[in-house]
Amino acid sequence: MAEVPEGPTRDCPLCGGTMRVKTTETVLLVPGNPTGTPKTSREWLCPDCDYFEDVDESELTGSR
Repeated sequence: MAEVPEGPTRDCPLCGGTMRVKTTETVLLVPGNPTGTPKTSREWLCPDCDYFEDVDESELTGSR
């Protein structure tokens, strides 16, 4: 049975595989600041060839 990807997908420009959006949240620690600042980054990732690129938020929302 084929795997059905969840969320937005697009074709990989290198291998033609299916790219998915990967969301990563990191906490930035600044000296002197008692609380960390969360930073969220999103990128397209191809699991077949490890190609990646940053997500353009307008692609996901459909606006121009």
